[in-house]
Amino acid sequence: QNQNLKHKSELKSRAYRYSIEMIEFLDTLPKDTSSQVIANQLLRSATSIGCLLYTSDAADEEDSV
Repeated sequence: QNQNLKHKSELKSRAYRYSIEMIEFLDTLPKDTSSQVIANQLLRSATSIGCLLYTSDAADEEDSV
């Protein structure tokens, strides 16, 4: 159980760092329309990973109550 919590914590941390790195990368893209459309989609998909991890933790906590 403790090992599982350690893995979850590391996964959250990695997802958070990935999101930050993607945001920094996306800020370097050209500001033309096509680049911004692609950047917006990449931003949503890159940040959804962390969101899904936190949502799954909330569901796990509800199940244990």
